[in-house]
Amino acid sequence: MKPNQSKGGNPVHQTVAEKIQFESAGQSIQIEFTDQQLSPHAGTATFWSFVHESGWRELVARCLPHPAPTSNNALSPVTKVLGFVQGLLCGAKKLTHCAYLRRDPMMPALLGIKRVPSQSTFTRFFQGFTGAGKNLACFRPLFAWGMQKLPAKNEGYALDFDSTRLLHEDGHQEGVEVGYTRVGTKPCLHPLLAIFSEARLVGGFWLRPGNCSCANNVVGFFLDLWDNLPSHVRLRVVRADSGFYVAELLHLWEQLGVKFIVVARLTQPVQSLLRRETRGMRMQLEMLKPDLAQIEAGIEHTLVVFGSARFVDRPTAQAQLQAANTSAQAQAIAKAHTMLRNAEHYENARIFAKLVAHSCASLPDDEKLFICTGGGPGIMEAANRGAQEAGAPSVALNIALPHEQHPNPYVTPDLSFKFHYFALRKMHFMMRAKALVAFPGGFGTLDELFEVMTLVQTRKVQPVPILLFGSDFWKRLVNMDVLVQEGTISEEDLQLFHYVDTPEAAWQVICDFYQLNVPQV
Repeated sequence: MKPNQSKGGNPVHQTVAEKIQFESAGQSIQIEFTDQQLSPHAGTATFWSFVHESGWRELVARCLPHPAPTSNNALSPVTKVLGFVQGLLCGAKKLTHCAYLRRDPMMPALLGIKRVPSQSTFTRFFQGFTGAGKNLACFRPLFAWGMQKLPAKNEGYALDFDSTRLLHEDGHQEGVEVGYTRVGTKPCLHPLLAIFSEARLVGGFWLRPGNCSCANNVVGFFLDLWDNLPSHVRLRVVRADSGFYVAELLHLWEQLGVKFIVVARLTQPVQSLLRRETRGMRMQLEMLKPDLAQIEAGIEHTLVVFGSARFVDRPTAQAQLQAANTSAQAQAIAKAHTMLRNAEHYENARIFAKLVAHSCASLPDDEKLFICTGGGPGIMEAANRGAQEAGAPSVALNIALPHEQHPNPYVTPDLSFKFHYFALRKMHFMMRAKALVAFPGGFGTLDELFEVMTLVQTRKVQPVPILLFGSDFWKRLVNMDVLVQEGTISEEDLQLFHYVDTPEAAWQVICDFYQLNVPQV
């Protein structure tokens, strides 16, 4: 900066074009100063480029309830909106902060407006939003426009209901009432929100007084959103906390066929269900829900895939090995080599599931075989992933555990079920199972494998193919011949299972057992 004298004799500061060049590390570095106007808020340029090209600005201009300006010098309503939004992007918490942008000479060009409004202009503008009807008439088309931009998803979207508290320092704004907040009892507003979680898009917003409950007007709020939901946007599930645990809302969702997850309040009826004496009722419900859902989806026959939850795909294993080599720790390197070797099982499970899905695509609906897993990571993820890549649905019977077990991203959402009881989960595995494919795994895999073997051996269930994938692992782990030699099982029991080492061999055993005539893929 170089001071110069203006015509009026007052000193002004101007930038003078100047270049500085120096050498560093064998490279020539050049720094140039120009007299171009710069802005500390240039990072918002990408956002405003989107706004200008998306048509949002024109939509806002049509929706605003304010009359067009009659003076050429007056600012249009949409100009005030753009200035306010820029203030929010820059961290403004008051209208005064938005007005600070007037000092930035780049703002008009960035926003595409004449000038940034003053604080008093902002104040008069927002006084035009009076009455719920006028607000809805303005904002409903804006939210509908946003939802229309959502891409279609076969699995649908998760819609999250929530409310928040907006503190108001002076308490003079319309609708501000004293309500409970985390920082005490202060004047606030209590807006209601609906958010499409995957898209991070607000689908609805109602401003309410601070002293109203979470569920106040929530039925009308949902119906308003539901009526404006585009035909291509399907709701997979609606989620809400206990503040929305009200009978009227739950009944509405049931009537509309909307699936929902709501945190239940510990009311007396709910507490009674948690008693030790009502465990049988909880077990019945856990048994019934997955069964009904699979019947509705037309799933009659499944191929159950078990295996370690700790295996990863080959690219992940290779990245882990590279990181271990960088650390130069012998134990870490050895573990990474083991994970890379076991990544073959992950890839085989993925290929097997894809092979099954492609082969069964031509079968009648009542004869199709669907992949069923525990829904967690590792081998289970690989099988669900292979089915998804082939365009087929798959079942996930998840279990609530303190670690390791969580639904993988490849399960079919409507066919993902969470269990609390291992026994019921294993019953559901066998209710539709036409084969069991056991990949190398730990205690859980062994538990499930030997329970199925026991059921088939004792003829508690119809015989099904039991495939031990990875013959080297299983023969090193369990010496079945010892059981025969010691007389604990019979020679014929060795025919209950088959060793396989390739996805094609595993699928062939199943096809031969059921005499399936499916095309080879």
